[in-house]
Amino acid sequence: MVTITSLAMDERSARVALAATLEPDDAVTGRLLAAVGAAETVRLAAGTGAFPKKVDAVEAGLWRNKVAPRMDARTVTQALSESDRLGLRILIPGDNDWPTALNDLVERAPTALWVRGAVSFLTAPLSDRVTITGARAAPSYGEHVTTELSSRLTHVERIIVSGGAYGIDTAAHRAALASGGQTLAVMVGGLDRLYPSGNRALLERRLTRPRTNPWATTGTGGDRPAAAGSRLQGRGCANSSFTPRSPHRRRRPRRRPRPAGFGVQDDGPTRSRC
Repeated sequence: MVTITSLAMDERSARVALAATLEPDDAVTGRLLAAVGAAETVRLAAGTGAFPKKVDAVEAGLWRNKVAPRMDARTVTQALSESDRLGLRILIPGDNDWPTALNDLVERAPTALWVRGAVSFLTAPLSDRVTITGARAAPSYGEHVTTELSSRLTHVERIIVSGGAYGIDTAAHRAALASGGQTLAVMVGGLDRLYPSGNRALLERRLTRPRTNPWATTGTGGDRPAAAGSRLQGRGCANSSFTPRSPHRRRRPRRRPRPAGFGVQDDGPTRSRC
């Protein structure tokens, strides 16, 4: 019988297992990763072993009670299968393409990232990336200013980073692409079902472009021909800390993720209750 601990024998596979089963942005998970590593954190989550003294015992016990029912090996194997099918890259801290600015989030840094498109955008100099985010229900003037700002930044060869949401985010992505520039989307759910659905055409058709090299690696198991979905490069990149088939994406997110660590922040013209 395949167990989740048998799927988490090293740092990479264990981080994938944690990302597939637990919600991101969890401080206790982050502290355990820093204290004992990913493989031991999986074992602790599954109900085995004593917690390190660096972590509060009461807090750790509550964490285990919450996460233990979620540690399902099938969830992990399904996420890996879907990642291969879509040709997604999986990155963990320490990988050459990992955006090191995310490490500034410390215990709330993503456990792993799923990436589609031009992965090189993630490691471009921070000064080359500008994050523009704002209200979903943006007024037309706000979208106009965002379009002008994004276009001008594109003309000085900056990568536009945003969250793929309606309103200001959409205006930023569209303006960058219309100006022949490059854009990076930090997504709120798994890359198998881009959210919000009304922007799926923009994200699928315009954030990703065919790549000329058919022997790109998927990042999940060495050099081999990647699935059709991985032959994507050019003007766009999308990434997420949620796995494909993630159960968390079925709930409407309470708020958009802040694309922190991906670029110099400019909140642009915003007016929102979100």
